[in-house]
Amino acid sequence: MRRISFLTAVVVLSACSGGGGSAEWRLVFTDLDRVVLSASGPSTDDLWIAGGRLGNGVGALAMHYDGVSWRELDTGTAETFWWVWADGSGSAFFVGEGGAFVHWHGTTATRIDSGVTSVLFGVWGTSPSDVWAVGGDPFAVDEQDIILHWDGSSITRVTLAAPAGAALFKVSGTSSSDVWTVGQHGVIVHYDGSAWSPVPSGTMASLFTVYAVAPNDARAVGGPPRQLLHWDGASWNAEDPFGYGSQLNGVSANSHGDVLVVGVGGTKWLREGGTWTDDSDFEPFDDFHGAWLDESGDGLAVGGNFLAPASPGSLRVGSVGARGRAALSSHRE
Repeated sequence: MRRISFLTAVVVLSACSGGGGSAEWRLVFTDLDRVVLSASGPSTDDLWIAGGRLGNGVGALAMHYDGVSWRELDTGTAETFWWVWADGSGSAFFVGEGGAFVHWHGTTATRIDSGVTSVLFGVWGTSPSDVWAVGGDPFAVDEQDIILHWDGSSITRVTLAAPAGAALFKVSGTSSSDVWTVGQHGVIVHYDGSAWSPVPSGTMASLFTVYAVAPNDARAVGGPPRQLLHWDGASWNAEDPFGYGSQLNGVSANSHGDVLVVGVGGTKWLREGGTWTDDSDFEPFDDFHGAWLDESGDGLAVGGNFLAPASPGSLRVGSVGARGRAALSSHRE
């Protein structure tokens, strides 16, 4: 098993008393030997992270946390994973470079032929037999408008009735008949269980992540300029709680109305009880790519130097910051 180096690790998050109050941010890992691009899972007892080296060497990053320790998973994959989706039953799907589509089921990984070679940037599903993956080539040299569906036995590619001509970056939904994907040029497309249809976003900026909580509650982020959009069941509307920030990359939310938004330069915006607060002055200050938030309000911001150009001999480093009321260890098996 590949050993992951880190310089700083904080074993326990500070606990907060009472039902309200703000929990501090703490470093869990910094200077991992690969960047962390995504986090998924139902709780701090069942967390998954994914990433890789993005051209600076080989080796996907896939790790699982069981509430006690982290374990790196051998997925047999050289390409970087851009996203992970876990269903809470020990099953997880990883997607990434070269059309990588990997299913971790219990103790082993199976790579499934996606039928594409462009990057798959996002994955989400309702069950291990109902999984969507999206991707494309942001430079318009290779494939675009990639939407794939896994039914438990095979992958089918969707042909959009109105092609967006864009790379699609993330996918999220609330059911098999309520699925969103977002991408370049402000593209937003919705699936109602029978067809994918474009929905106006009001922006031409790239949208990097979408997260849906309910049919009338979803958010998308992107930039530059910074984009934070909210779907209220009828239309997508811009939010700008602080009036600054250049690029927002990740968003997650829960059914209580809590929202975590992360971005470059340590950007960490949190919405609790209907009120936004800016946690960007708390460590870590890295560029963040992905956000994770559970039903209790515990959260992760994951990233690293993923924006640095790839060059021979240089290293990709990743970090994980956590905010919450529960203990989160940096111990590894």
